[in-house]
Order: sequence, then structure tokens, then C-alpha cells
Amino acid sequence: MTMKDVVNLSIPQLEYLLDGCSKNNKDIEKGSSEHNTFEGADAIQYLIDSGEVK
Repeated sequence: MTMKDVVNLSIPQLEYLLDGCSKNNKDIEKGSSEHNTFEGADAIQYLIDSGEVK
């Protein structure tokens, strides 16, 4: 979709598109908050424990 396509959309079409983007963003945020993340020494220890690093 180009900018020209976006400019030619009607208000209901734009609202539908924005609602879809908002829902997708919330789903991504929900999914990413359910996963643990590790940093530094914790990340290295996780890799060692999982067998990824020997």
C-alpha cells in the first residue's frame, strides 16, 4: 500500500485499518510480555543450561 492509496481511503476504511493496527500491536505486546528475557550473566547461564553453549 502506497501513501497515495492511504490518501484515497474513506474514513470508515481508515478507521478499520487503524483498529487492525492497534489490535495487532496489543497482540504483539501481550505476546512479548509473556516471555522471560535475560541479560548479561543470566543470558549466558541460560545458554549453558539449555545446552546451546558448551
